[in-house]
Amino acid sequence: AAGVGGSVVDVAGERGLSAPLASQAPSSASLTSSHYRRTREQWAAYQVVNTLFANEIKSRLRPRDLIWVHGHHLLLVPERISREARQHNCPIGLFVHTPFPSSTIFSALPQRKVVLEGMLHASIIGFHLYEYARNFMISARRLLGLVEPTRGTQNMSSGMLGLEINSRQVMVSVSHVGIEPSIVGKRLASSEVEQFVGQLREGLNLDGRIVLGGVEWLSSMQGAALKLVAYESLLENYAKWRGRVAMVQVCVPVPNRVDHSQEVAAECREIAKRIAARFGNDSIHYIEVGAPPQDRCSPFAISTAEWCVNLRIAVWSLLDVLAVSATRDGLNLHPFEFVYTRRHHGEGGVCVLSEFAGCSRVLNGAIRVNPFSLASVVEALDRALSLDRRDSEAMLSKDVTFVEAHTMSSWVALFVKDLKRVHLAEAERAQQGITGNESSGSLSAAGLRPTAAMVMLPRKLEVESLVRAYRSASRRVLCFGLDGTLIPQDTVITHLRENHDFVGRGQAPSPAVLHCLRTLAADPANDVTVLSGRGASDMQAILGSIERLGLVAELGYLRRGGGVGHREFGGGGAAWTRHESAIDNSSWRQEAKAVMHWYTTRTNGSYSRWQESAAVWCYHDADPDFGRYQGTQLHKQLVQQLASYPVSVVHSPSKCTVEVRIRCVNKGVTTDSILCQQRNRSADFVLCAGDDHSDEFMFAASIARARAPLPPVSAASGRHSSAAPSRRTFNITVGRKPSRATLYVEDTRQVLFFLQALTQHALTLGV
Repeated sequence: AAGVGGSVVDVAGERGLSAPLASQAPSSASLTSSHYRRTREQWAAYQVVNTLFANEIKSRLRPRDLIWVHGHHLLLVPERISREARQHNCPIGLFVHTPFPSSTIFSALPQRKVVLEGMLHASIIGFHLYEYARNFMISARRLLGLVEPTRGTQNMSSGMLGLEINSRQVMVSVSHVGIEPSIVGKRLASSEVEQFVGQLREGLNLDGRIVLGGVEWLSSMQGAALKLVAYESLLENYAKWRGRVAMVQVCVPVPNRVDHSQEVAAECREIAKRIAARFGNDSIHYIEVGAPPQDRCSPFAISTAEWCVNLRIAVWSLLDVLAVSATRDGLNLHPFEFVYTRRHHGEGGVCVLSEFAGCSRVLNGAIRVNPFSLASVVEALDRALSLDRRDSEAMLSKDVTFVEAHTMSSWVALFVKDLKRVHLAEAERAQQGITGNESSGSLSAAGLRPTAAMVMLPRKLEVESLVRAYRSASRRVLCFGLDGTLIPQDTVITHLRENHDFVGRGQAPSPAVLHCLRTLAADPANDVTVLSGRGASDMQAILGSIERLGLVAELGYLRRGGGVGHREFGGGGAAWTRHESAIDNSSWRQEAKAVMHWYTTRTNGSYSRWQESAAVWCYHDADPDFGRYQGTQLHKQLVQQLASYPVSVVHSPSKCTVEVRIRCVNKGVTTDSILCQQRNRSADFVLCAGDDHSDEFMFAASIARARAPLPPVSAASGRHSSAAPSRRTFNITVGRKPSRATLYVEDTRQVLFFLQALTQHALTLGV
């Protein structure tokens, strides 16, 4: 690992360890037992190397350092250093210099989720092109179910994308690295480069010819063989260039892929010898670095020891046309060097670049080609060779502007600036909080007025402290969200994809969670309620058998157990009450139905679900990207069309839904109703646990009531006593994120953990 330089820990992996991560999936023909064994060995080595780098970083880390990890070889490092980085207040940046594969290819990796999760411990993940960033984000959304941040991004660096993981925001940046023109300029002015240029001109006999060519690694994806075939076809089909054009092609073996390099070299030599035999030795100079004498195709030889940057720059001085025919290429700065070299000499120059080379997206003066289309490449070469000096200089000037403006130093400065800015924004969010506009408005309308609408980053729950407060309490109120709190959200989504048409077959909590709920509800000192956006029949089916457990459906519109503002309907032990103030307005339902139907017919896999107080458009089965896009558009249209009705429209990308609900009904109103019940006014322990925006209403209600509690009613006189009870309130959100809750747990497994801790106390009392 690189040492600490100033305040930046710069980590760069070596080439070749994990090339399969950035190339493509193995073919079915290669899926043998030896392949699986080799894959396990490679993955084990990959983990070891990442751990070694991580350990070295941790041993050198200082407070407020900036950590910048480079390359697809070290994608697990951010996760392995995240805890120490937080302790030292050090932000982590990751930059992937190679193309990030499409989600289809990346999904073939057995360790795909581990790799993504390792990357997502960085504060910023950088890519050279939007295409690569898009591929990464699609993989993260499809494999991990992540979504873009929906709030709190106003202080983040502008121009960046983002993802939310456990509601922690990870920014994704796009910036292409460049060369350092001043350094290249110094090399061009050196006597060594001038000497190399003279040696090349003398040894290659290029006088009077237009020169095209390039420098490539001996890798199949670099496309050197395709370029040679295209050049042969050019001379074959365009007789005017015979004797007027020469190719100078330098190929360099890949150090850690000797066998593959030899295969590619053999193919290139065969084509080069064929061209020389057909069109003369001076028509092509194929130079293979380090090739033995018997394999040389040119009298000019370059040994491995002789090959250097200055010699490469000398090659650029010779070329009039640079051709790059890579079939897949991430970071290739050779065209940048060529452009600057030609401008330094005051000469024109043309780049013919493969569409699959990353630099082709930023060098707008280049001629772009599809390397798989031989005819297109030949036509592009003919066009480049036919340009007069004025046109070639004009095309080159476009690229010179970019090369001079987007230097290596400016790229570094931009990324470090963004890393600091995002880190500062995270700190500001933790200190100042952000305001949830919709939530605060709805709660104020409900009369709760939580002036604590400012939300902060919560601290981690200490289970022992929770259990101590629970044990010492004489009266307790416990309120839980359902999906995402008692049941993992990804489990719910998977179940909905399979059973959304089957009423009463909703995903139930695990047996362990049901046992905890049953035990806690059986304690006479407890008032336990589960609040959800699901319908009453669904809630009754999965939780109705638990005695003394309060159930709240449709976010508070329906409730089993009654309460203030509710009117009973149904009968028997499973009687439910309906919120009386929530008057159903059929007109808004008709408008919402028409709009949702329009989107449903145009979004495969979507459907609408209707409740007494709400209309829900679901896209669990739709393509994740298209579904989310359609959900965003539907949300905008519904907000506009239903503005005159007393309803709220909420788009929840994490739950793949767009909901229209009666505005005066939410979990906050219901929670306040529970706390105001006579039996709960003396409660000295309140616990609320939830995971999403609907639970923020619940947290706000418990905070507001804790600040202005109602005094308990005396059983003897029926009057309020003079003093309100001393109450301990625990608001717990699932996932560390800005929230009105003051505490958090990582996931639903930790929810079960503290439930079991509370249940254990109840069992010791013989409940």
